[in-house]
Amino acid sequence: MVLGFLPVLAFSTGCGNGLARLEGQVSLDGEPLRAVDDIRGTVMFQPVGEGAIATAKVDESGRYTVNTGSKHGIMPGDYRVMVKAVRIIPPKDQYSMPSSSMITPAKFAKPDQSNLTVSVEPGSNEYDIAITAK
Repeated sequence: MVLGFLPVLAFSTGCGNGLARLEGQVSLDGEPLRAVDDIRGTVMFQPVGEGAIATAKVDESGRYTVNTGSKHGIMPGDYRVMVKAVRIIPPKDQYSMPSSSMITPAKFAKPDQSNLTVSVEPGSNEYDIAITAK
């Protein structure tokens, strides 16, 4: 009975999807960039070579965990990092759409200007991002 279960267990655990875990803390001017009330933050990871862009939303404590599409994780490799945070501005009336204003410098939203990079290794990775608006 036990021996018949082992092949199923080995098959079901498999080798995984090859994605690594990447998470960290985002800070702006020395304080956690918290996504609370009207603040929204996003971190994006653009592969240096070919591959899919991975993204993460910044949470209420300033932390993020990366996903690639609908999958949790990111392929190991080298990435350019982009960070963008905005303040949501409510609509002026019921017929208008909300708008937003950037609270992070625009250069951090561009992969060729942010000067932020990370090398993701297989397994679990921690990458804290500290940016300044001044």
